[in-house]
Amino acid sequence: MILKPDANTTSSITAISGLQYQSKALAAEKSARPVVIADNTHLPASYMVSEWNRTRIEQLCLDNILINGKGYANFSRNMTQQR
Repeated sequence: MILKPDANTTSSITAISGLQYQSKALAAEKSARPVVIADNTHLPASYMVSEWNRTRIEQLCLDNILINGKGYANFSRNMTQQR
């Protein structure tokens, strides 16, 4: 999903003081690259669905968040993962 502001929206870059910094910020804005942010879990899908049904609360980001496929994962030694 790519989100872009309305064409009539004033860029927040104009709030940056100093023309030199505004120019750098505008250049960075034009060469922006997408960032993929994903939640990641090491629990079986069947467990997550059963918890969702039991609690009526969607199980979001149980373990960690990955940014561009990288992040920190903390496995409990007694946790098993179905494949």
